[in-house]
Amino acid sequence: TDPQLRARGFWETVDHPVAGSFLCTGMPFAFLGRPRRWIRRIPPLYGQHTDEVLTEVLGHSRDDLAALWQSGTISARPAGL
Repeated sequence: TDPQLRARGFWETVDHPVAGSFLCTGMPFAFLGRPRRWIRRIPPLYGQHTDEVLTEVLGHSRDDLAALWQSGTISARPAGL
């Protein structure tokens, strides 16, 4: 709510598909003639890239993934939610 930070455009509004719309800190500085906004996309959703990382980066098989999902080791939601 600081009027100076608001006047300088320090806060950026982020529209998130799950969390909704909220204010996030923006760049603490500005370049002359350049847009101040630096958040170009939302952060990934929980578990959004799990399969990709485990298979393409770490080399696990689809069967490995199925076993990890089945055991609850990986999921699309944090434990307890």
